[in-house]
Amino acid sequence: MRDGLRSQQDPSPVSEIKENAKDTAHKLAKGASAISLIRTARNQILAAQECQLLSDWKGALSALIKAGTLAQMCMDSAEFNAESAPGKKGVLYKEFMEFTQVSCSRVPFLHILKLVIVRWE
Repeated sequence: MRDGLRSQQDPSPVSEIKENAKDTAHKLAKGASAISLIRTARNQILAAQECQLLSDWKGALSALIKAGTLAQMCMDSAEFNAESAPGKKGVLYKEFMEFTQVSCSRVPFLHILKLVIVRWE
């Protein structure tokens, strides 16, 4: 089983999936640079897409929660805050902006995922 992919028969409730995904994201982030966090978040978006293609909505949710958690951790980092200042838009800031633009265009199935989540809760 690859990170971000879960078994379709797994009966985990949404809250458990969210909690496990956040815990995993924090473990992945330990000691990582802000740019590594964004790159890992991008990989989680790709994992969510793969799960979606397999109709694995729980896996997709898990991967999206991981991606969001990692992106938030990047935004909270001192590195990102330093690069976000006016006139100091560096590589990390540009990488983050690209992540947000590309990720939004790659996740058109979010509205379907929302409907599925509502059914689980």
